[in-house]
Formats: sequence, C-alpha cells, structure tokens
Amino acid sequence: MKVIFLDVDGVLNSDFRSRKQIASGQLIDEERVQLLGELVRRTGAELVLHSGWRFWLDEHLRPIRPEAEQLVALLKKHNMTLAGKTDDLSETKSYLIPRLSLTKGDEILLWLQMHPEVKKYVILEDLDLHKLRLKPHHIQTDPCIGLTEEDVERAVSILGEK
Repeated sequence: MKVIFLDVDGVLNSDFRSRKQIASGQLIDEERVQLLGELVRRTGAELVLHSGWRFWLDEHLRPIRPEAEQLVALLKKHNMTLAGKTDDLSETKSYLIPRLSLTKGDEILLWLQMHPEVKKYVILEDLDLHKLRLKPHHIQTDPCIGLTEEDVERAVSILGEK
C-alpha cells in the first residue's frame, strides 16, 4: 500500500490567491488538485488527510463544513477520494495556528504504526515536521506557490510508478 499524507493550505492553495477568490469561497486551487490527481494516477497511492481541514470532516470522512465540501468535490471531480485522516494529538487547539504546531509529525507516525500495510509514503506539507525519520518522505511545498510539477516528480520518485 502507498499513501500520500495530504496537507491543504500551502499545498492545494497558495498565498497568491486573490482577496476576490478567498471572498468567493475559492479556498482550493484546482490546478493544484489536478497535479495531485496526476500523482495519484501515476503511483496508485491513497490519500490520507493530515491537514487541519480534517476537523471539518466527520469520522466517516463526510464534510461538515462548506470548505470540506469543496475539497471533497474537487477530489471527486479528479477521480480521487480520501482513504483516511490522521488523529489529533494536540493538547490544545494548536492546529488553529499551524505554524506553531509540532504534532503533525507524531500524528503521521502514529497513523503509520496503526497501518503496517503501508510500504511507501510521501508527505505533502508546507511546514517543517520536526521529525528526522519523516524527512526522506517529506515534500515540503512552497506555501507561496503550492504543489508544483517538480514536487509531483519528487513524490513519484519516492513512491514509484504503478
């Protein structure tokens, strides 16, 4: 089994979004979703959400907020679904200030421990995960740009083609 741990902010969107886009609810850049779709198609990997956006999905991965509805709809439009989400290990609501969160790496490591069937994985994340063990699997995106073709190629080299 191959897994892509997916963050949203800084991966499927960027700081270059216009105020008009944000005001109209366009919180995800569809071009970034298309790149993610290419990665999934080429590798056969499953998506596991480790973004703060996971709090906007119920335990069955159904959206409970409009933002999550948009995410799920765009993934579906590009033939992708979420296979899971990481657990929340934060003691406080640190996910509300993601730059200060240090728990994301631990949450991914716990998920991997609970899923020994995972043979290869990559982490698409714009933040430093503070875990040396995860570094070879971490594709750190530029939050000003989001996911790029180069990031996809690096991820394919880690996961391997189908």
